[in-house]
Amino acid sequence: ACLAYLDVWLADQPTSIMLREGRARVLVELGRGAEALAILDQLDAERPPSVSRRQLRARALAAARRYSELDLVLDTLAEDEDQAVFAWLLRGDALRARGRFDEAAEAYRQVIERDPAAVAPVRRLAELALDQGDPEAARGQIDALMLRPGYTAAAQDLQILLRAAELAGDAEAIAALTAQL
Repeated sequence: ACLAYLDVWLADQPTSIMLREGRARVLVELGRGAEALAILDQLDAERPPSVSRRQLRARALAAARRYSELDLVLDTLAEDEDQAVFAWLLRGDALRARGRFDEAAEAYRQVIERDPAAVAPVRRLAELALDQGDPEAARGQIDALMLRPGYTAAAQDLQILLRAAELAGDAEAIAALTAQL
């Protein structure tokens, strides 16, 4: 639906950088990284890429499973302090997708080291624990989030806890979490 909407606008404004970049973003979200990269190549040929477009290229490379290229892009992004958190988080995701769980966990820890208030890497560590069949470690990560001052659990946190309860066979926790979701 989003692609169709963008295509209508692009028919009227085929040179719009914003619309073409938007189309590339949607394609990445749909896992169609190769198509997104083709659009990004065109955009980059027309004008130098912005920070957001460089990050989008990295996400497109990940979606296209072009990991060797992605590693090079992430190395460059990680050198920029303002982009290091993004780079390490995406590096963790790419390592996780390749089944390199220990390295993925280390990448997520790098994010936490750079930004101790970050929530995403803690959730990723919890999901990684679930991938490895360790519901207690997953709960521990989410519990640590919920103990942060002023932190309110999000639906994503409850979903992780529900998956952990299901993995552990904890019927009471399953019922309680299902009621909250």
